[in-house]
Amino acid sequence: MIYKVKELGQNNCHSTLIAENDVEKRLLTIKDEREREDKAFTFQTHYQRAITSKINLKALLRGITEDSYPVKVFATYISEGESLSNR
Repeated sequence: MIYKVKELGQNNCHSTLIAENDVEKRLLTIKDEREREDKAFTFQTHYQRAITSKINLKALLRGITEDSYPVKVFATYISEGESLSNR
């Protein structure tokens, strides 16, 4: 999976997943809600990898807001040294 991440401000970004093979293409084109829910952890893992690889190795995904889910989302994250209680 290829990750495109655009920072929008402090601890906010758009994250886009781009499929590199047929398996990933099928994953990103799932229409059935139940099947998407079953794959939610897989998508979350990809968004976490996108943030750590493109923004900060120690950044932690805090939450996502659907944009063109699952391909593109608005994500919030916690940078190194911050805690959930501070946000």
